[in-house]
Amino acid sequence: MAAPHPLAAPDPRSASPPRRRFGEPRPERGEAPVRDSEVFFSRTDARGLILSGNEVFRRVTDHDWDTLIGTPHALTRHPDMPRGIFWLLWERLSRGTPTGVYLKNRARDGLWYWVFAIVTPVEGGYLSVQLKPTSAGLAQVRRDYADQLALEGEQALSPEAAGTAYLTRLGDLGYPSYDSFMAHALAAEITARADAVTRPANPALGQFTTLAKEVALVEEITREVADSFAAIRNVPTNLRILATRLEAAGGPISVISTNYAAISAEIHAWTDRFLQDGDGAFGRTRTALDAALFLQGAAEIQDEALAQFRVERRRGPAGGDAATATDIALLEHQAAVFRDRARESLDRVAVEAEGFARAIVEMKRLVTGLSSTRMLCKIEGARRAQDGDGLDEIIRQLDGFQMQVERHLARLGEVNRLVQAGAGALRG
Repeated sequence: MAAPHPLAAPDPRSASPPRRRFGEPRPERGEAPVRDSEVFFSRTDARGLILSGNEVFRRVTDHDWDTLIGTPHALTRHPDMPRGIFWLLWERLSRGTPTGVYLKNRARDGLWYWVFAIVTPVEGGYLSVQLKPTSAGLAQVRRDYADQLALEGEQALSPEAAGTAYLTRLGDLGYPSYDSFMAHALAAEITARADAVTRPANPALGQFTTLAKEVALVEEITREVADSFAAIRNVPTNLRILATRLEAAGGPISVISTNYAAISAEIHAWTDRFLQDGDGAFGRTRTALDAALFLQGAAEIQDEALAQFRVERRRGPAGGDAATATDIALLEHQAAVFRDRARESLDRVAVEAEGFARAIVEMKRLVTGLSSTRMLCKIEGARRAQDGDGLDEIIRQLDGFQMQVERHLARLGEVNRLVQAGAGALRG
């Protein structure tokens, strides 16, 4: 019989009868029990030594507080976890960047459990707030981690090379960055969790999804403008050839060609400015939108962790009232910071949308210039109609292009107004 996949879900038929630990049933092997509604957290110092946590963290890890406090958080690390994931996590944390990450952990008794952890640098160390992942995306993460683990073993990759390989995999899945992946993963987990505990999902997540689609549509239409222009990119060359063939009589066409080439260069610059990978306006907009989505979700989970911790505070972890007060203050502060940063990111989305609205006006000016050039071609074509010199075909191309671009610009203006309105609503 083939060995089970290292990250595969356990066969429920092989589970042993549950035993009791900390007053709750716990199986002998397989998955540690975690309720869909639970949020747990832990706090470490700068070296990764556990300082505190909540009761859910203690119960799921199956450790007594005397064992947990002062112990490296790596105590919960599962051997199925790829090294590249931890390299990515710590590389980001070293830059002060809050990070969401899927982790497979191991409890004291050998049971395993998955979490989506939001890890944040805080004064004196790190705060990790975790929820049980229930979205359909977890299945993909299981497969990717298993493949990543095998790759690391086969190629003896360094942690950095392993992290880079995982980022490449995310790119293949359509995520331009790790920030994009973790933002959409957290949103999916929050939505799935709301379904699992039968409560309404946060409407803001739906607004973010709509806004992301509108931004993507603006980018798509802009690419269509670029494609339409590329389809007639040979017009200046053809006009120059025609002018050369006509010699002295081709002077007007040569002037038209020069004008068209100048406007062409401006339109190329216009599209490049917005479509440049990562550094263009759309890249900046996506980055800001992903940041806002992640931070908004992180604030929501932090608030929930705080609410749960307030309920259990009288039965809190070792460290007494001082540790409890520190944890409450950190959770409150960090949730507020996340919300403020989410608004700042949405401000950047709004600024980019406002800039694009002005750019559409500029593009319309350029298209008006092309329209004038097209009319000059028509006049010259009518004057030379009897010569059959090929100018009619160029005019037909310009007519088709003009109609396409005008339609695209009308749609761009409409959708961009929706982006501005969506960003404004979320900011409010």
